[in-house]
Amino acid sequence: MRYYRIIYIVLNFIIFGFVSPLSAQQDTLILSEKLDTIAPDSLAMLDSLSLDSQLVEKDNISDDALDTEVSYGARDTQWYDHVYKKMHLFGDAYVNYGAMELKAGYIIYDIGSSMAEAYSIQDTSGQEVQKPTFKDGDQTFTYEQLKYNFKSKKGLVTQAITEEGDLFVIGATTKFIGKMDTVGREDDVIFNTNALITSCDHDHPHYGIRTKRLKVIPKKVGVTGPARLELGGVPTPIWLPFGFFPLADGRSTGLIFPSDFPYEEDRGFGVRGLGWYFPINDYIDLKVTGDIFTRGSWLANAGLNYKKRYKYNGGLTLSYADTKTENFSDGSIESNPSFNVRLKHTQSAKAHPYRSIGGEINFSSNGFNARNNIDATNVLTNRYTSNFRFKHKMPRTPFNFSLGLRHDQNTQTKVVNVTLPELDLNMNTIYPFRRKNKGSNQEKWYEIISLKYDSKAANYISTVDTALFTQDVFDNMKYGIRQKASTGASFPVLKYITINPSASFEEHWVFRSIEKQYFEAEDSIASSTVDGFLPFRKFNTGIRANTQLFGTMLFKKGPIRGIRHTVKPSISFNYNPDTQMKYEEVLLNSRDEEVDTYSRFEGGPFGSPRGDAKTAGLNYGLGNVLEIKHFKRKDSTEQKIRVLESLNFSGSYNFAADSLNWSPISVRSNTRIFKRLTKLTLSATLDPYAELGNTRMDVFTQNELGKIVRVDRWSADISTDFTVKQMLDLFKSEKDGDAGRDESDDSFKPTDTKLMDLLGSLRVNHRLGYSMSTMNNTEMDIQRTHTLAVSGNLNITDNWNVNIGNLRYDFLSQSFVYPFFTFSRKLHCWKMNFSWAPNGNSYSFFIGVNTSTLDFLKYNHGQNNIGNGGFR
Repeated sequence: MRYYRIIYIVLNFIIFGFVSPLSAQQDTLILSEKLDTIAPDSLAMLDSLSLDSQLVEKDNISDDALDTEVSYGARDTQWYDHVYKKMHLFGDAYVNYGAMELKAGYIIYDIGSSMAEAYSIQDTSGQEVQKPTFKDGDQTFTYEQLKYNFKSKKGLVTQAITEEGDLFVIGATTKFIGKMDTVGREDDVIFNTNALITSCDHDHPHYGIRTKRLKVIPKKVGVTGPARLELGGVPTPIWLPFGFFPLADGRSTGLIFPSDFPYEEDRGFGVRGLGWYFPINDYIDLKVTGDIFTRGSWLANAGLNYKKRYKYNGGLTLSYADTKTENFSDGSIESNPSFNVRLKHTQSAKAHPYRSIGGEINFSSNGFNARNNIDATNVLTNRYTSNFRFKHKMPRTPFNFSLGLRHDQNTQTKVVNVTLPELDLNMNTIYPFRRKNKGSNQEKWYEIISLKYDSKAANYISTVDTALFTQDVFDNMKYGIRQKASTGASFPVLKYITINPSASFEEHWVFRSIEKQYFEAEDSIASSTVDGFLPFRKFNTGIRANTQLFGTMLFKKGPIRGIRHTVKPSISFNYNPDTQMKYEEVLLNSRDEEVDTYSRFEGGPFGSPRGDAKTAGLNYGLGNVLEIKHFKRKDSTEQKIRVLESLNFSGSYNFAADSLNWSPISVRSNTRIFKRLTKLTLSATLDPYAELGNTRMDVFTQNELGKIVRVDRWSADISTDFTVKQMLDLFKSEKDGDAGRDESDDSFKPTDTKLMDLLGSLRVNHRLGYSMSTMNNTEMDIQRTHTLAVSGNLNITDNWNVNIGNLRYDFLSQSFVYPFFTFSRKLHCWKMNFSWAPNGNSYSFFIGVNTSTLDFLKYNHGQNNIGNGGFR
């Protein structure tokens, strides 16, 4: 080994000569000069040497020596200064010491003092590349220049970029001090001067909090002195006296900063969203927040969230608010308490094969959302619903069971409808007469008979939200049971006709009904609740037959090679007995004159089932489809085209009616033209009976007017809908059909790529419609529609976008109909929106950050309010 060292020293002396005692910065200059002057053969010899920590041998190990091995290397060049014991590493250089790893374009490592200096290098274009990065465990830091001592674990760097969770800490000058406690856990401290705290990952952050002094304990906390908000490198007048930034991995308890500092005329200045966060365990956390205003109004909110992977997730939110308002008549302060309960639970499909529980409950009182929120969604929403259920699919049976609650609430009328509990037992369609082991035997006609059964039991409450939990509500609740059974079949007759017989039976049982009484002296009607069993039954049966007829003509020559006409006739008969008079009550006065009619089932748990008049109806229908086969000479192919997509006739005849047995005949047709971009729709109502005024007479038009039917009303509508890209592609396909063109020629290109990118997504819709109705065989009412609408996005640049929400022009009124425009600007983490609705006299302006951590300016002219935003 000694001979090896002597040979190495002599070789180093021949190549480099004696190295004079220069500073580390001079060593760097020597490196660049030597690399330019060393002969290629010498460099190849130098690169072939394998240098490691074993080259420097010591007979005795010092007490302050490193406690683990140091490894280093580089991709391009590495050379050793034996006088000052410094290793120079160039190109993807690295130094590893235990869990610490240093990488850079150029590293000078002092083996004697364990000091490492790291610098970036420049590529051929002059750009800085391979910036120094330092990794300590799972912490990674990026710098411009670095000096670090692996022995003392202290370092000094410039322009340090440290990532802590979702935040980036950028320090102009950073001092790093690593410590080791008694149990061997790293407890590092980082001191920064002129630091910026931001969530923007751009090289030059667009926003952040600037502070002169910052102390960071990784994975624990960051503490600052006085700091101010900085936007686009420009300081703002928004100051913070001090700051604490939790940096712990995972969840930790802590303060929730306010989300807004609004001013409202009724409640004064306020603070929104101030609270505290509690991570209860790995599956549950709790967030308690509140709002408080200078005029006495306040709100308390508790939100519990939970999640267990592959099992369930959800949340429970309880809110209570007391809104103080001034009575302008006497100056007194009135209290308006309100509350809101929201529960959402979702069970994973993998949790259980046939049992599940979940849904959403959303209930509020006294206009809670409209009183305590200023956004349009909460203010304008006046209907809230809930549906929460437990479901059980009974294994090896056709039955499904569910138990739950339903809720419907209207905040304008304050009416609340609650069904609790609601029990459902449903049976899937079964075939009771089907053989289990029929093998290859043909199915019998009775084996296709199906049976289905559904039942429901419910307890129903209807009241106003302020009286929901009073005793009167429970005294007037209504409950009952509903059952429904149906059967049917489908089988062919005479090979081409399909027959579908069906029958259904429905029965309601209620145990509380209403009874009304007329007081002639006061000319009023009073209703009361009556206990007792009351049934309601309804029956219906019918049969339907349908088939299809095809007519085809083929041609060997010409552009049309075939025509096919499809006719789809159908006829059905339905019968249900008279249940109308049976379940309706009539109120009479002293002169036996009818005052009112009502059903005793009104307000029941299943609505108000009214009986039907006796019906024995014969229904008929006739559908038509016309298709052609078009021969294309360009490519000698045949294409199917639907000339007439549909032409349908339908009507009925009621045998049980005493007059006007024939119903009006409905006619409807539609087709598409112009490469299927334009849809043409025609509809009409034909009546076989004459009319007087606007009332049908039991006299046929054949006897009155000499016509089989009269036109009662008709309408025609032409609608064209396409995007600009579709239209340009259509013209392109027509031009591309010409042979012999050189498509590489730019003059042949039918569209401009830039123009396509700008206008391609715009959608154009043109509609022209007419409708007419008659009275006494005279055209009385003609309505016309003629509009042109444009909508879509204009991507002006990669960052600028214009959204046209509804630019519609009405040719009849010669005016635009509520157009809406949104101009958006995006640049990395910034976004800016400007919305304008000229007809609605409304515009809004918004500036914010894509990460939703800052919304610092919002203005809405339509609502005349400014949102100051805040930190979230």
